[in-house]
Amino acid sequence: DLIMRRSILILSLFLLGYTIPAPAQLAMPDLARAEALVRAGKAVEAYALLEPYEFVHSGNPNFDYWYGVAALESAHPDKATLALERALAVNPDYVAARLDLARSYFALGDMDRARVEFGVVLAQNPPTPAKLTIDRYLAEIDRRQQPAQFVQRRLIHPLGAVGDQLQAVRNPVRHNSAHQHHPQEGRRGRQHLD
Repeated sequence: DLIMRRSILILSLFLLGYTIPAPAQLAMPDLARAEALVRAGKAVEAYALLEPYEFVHSGNPNFDYWYGVAALESAHPDKATLALERALAVNPDYVAARLDLARSYFALGDMDRARVEFGVVLAQNPPTPAKLTIDRYLAEIDRRQQPAQFVQRRLIHPLGAVGDQLQAVRNPVRHNSAHQHHPQEGRRGRQHLD
C-alpha cells in the first residue's frame, strides 16, 4: 500500500512537471535590468538574460526592442533584425526600434535597407544626437557605396577599351576567334587594351 502511494505520487509529480510550464517561461524577464546592462556596455550579459525568453515573449514590443538592442550590441545583428522587425510590426511608430533596425541592417551589410530606415527616422525629426548618429552612418554608407557605384558606371558604358574588355570577358571564344583570322588587327586590338 505504501509502495503504491509512492508510485502514484511520483507519477503525479512527473506528469505535473510536463504539463505545468516552468515559472521562468511565464514571467517576463527583467527588462529594466537588461536596459541597464546595455547602457553600461554589458550587452553580452543582457543578451544572455533575454535570449532564453525569445520564443515566449516575441511579439511584445518592449521585450523585442531590448532583446534586439542587446543582440545588435553583442554581435548578433541577424537576431537583432528579426526582433526589431517584430517590434515595428506591432508598433510602426517606434522610432528607437526603427533607428536600431537601420543599424542592424548596416551591421549586416544591407546598406540600401539601412539607408531607407535611417531616412524614415530622419523624417520624424529625431533629437540632435540621433540626427548626428544617423548622419555619420549615412556618410559611411555613401563612402562604402561610392567605389561600387563608380565601377558599375564605368562597366555599364561600353566606351573604348572598357567595352572591348567587357566583350572579351563575356565571350572570350568569339572575341579570340575573330582575331585569329586577322593577326595584325588582333595585335592592334590587344595593344589598345594595354
